[in-house]
Amino acid sequence: MSELIDNRAHRISVLKEIIQHLHAGAAPELVKEQLRKIVGETDATEIMAMEQQLIAEGMPVEEVRSMCDLHSQVTRDVLVQLAPPPSIEPGHPLDTFRRENAVLKEVIAGARAILAETTDLAPTTDAKEIVFRLRQSANDLMDLDKHYQRKEHALFSCLERHGITGPSKVMWSKDDEARDLLKKMNQAAHDCGSTVADVKQFFAQHAKTALSTIEEMIFKEENILFPMSLQTLTQNEWQRYGRRLRNMVGAWSSHRKDTFPRRPLGSPLALCPKMEQS
Repeated sequence: MSELIDNRAHRISVLKEIIQHLHAGAAPELVKEQLRKIVGETDATEIMAMEQQLIAEGMPVEEVRSMCDLHSQVTRDVLVQLAPPPSIEPGHPLDTFRRENAVLKEVIAGARAILAETTDLAPTTDAKEIVFRLRQSANDLMDLDKHYQRKEHALFSCLERHGITGPSKVMWSKDDEARDLLKKMNQAAHDCGSTVADVKQFFAQHAKTALSTIEEMIFKEENILFPMSLQTLTQNEWQRYGRRLRNMVGAWSSHRKDTFPRRPLGSPLALCPKMEQS
């Protein structure tokens, strides 16, 4: 057991050193292979623990967030090696979040498809109908705030009771950044002119960054936050969290209502192997 603990501490330390080297200016190509090797041996909790240590050592949350931005592509390339997420029964809180993310991905893909329609059109071509659909997509994306609030005010508080505070602060900060970009994108969509040139300018100046930021958060939720939460929270905590979520407004009406089991506390949920053994 002590060997496992030592190995875990070593991996967290190496992860932290790699990210610090990247932040100090190391070329991504030089650290990617090292990061790929260590991530192949680690899990989501250790990635979160690395962020927690950086904050505990005095690094401001905003600086940790900027480091996340800097190494996001490097880590995204290697995080695909992490084990696929465990299956979750319908209605579990994370099932709800994943379905919301699925709807969000569809909206983002739809927005990009609208831009693709302008590829072969002359800049001065009338695009009133395209702009109308862009505004609809931008409005649909504003529901993202409900998804974030359910995560921040419910899931983060559960994790903080287990001493996991740093990563929540970093992710909350990234959520706020996404909200700000989305609000600006929404306003720009409603102010957008009616030509193809106006549409392309809207995407270049507002939509491109906003959509990429939202996609990055989806990736971090699916590959780091959710697996780590499954490993951390108990069955009773998931049941209490599920009841709390039912009292909060969900994002996008297209996903079915939460059905997280209304069972007595302590009854089996068949969430994932680790939880069943606890």
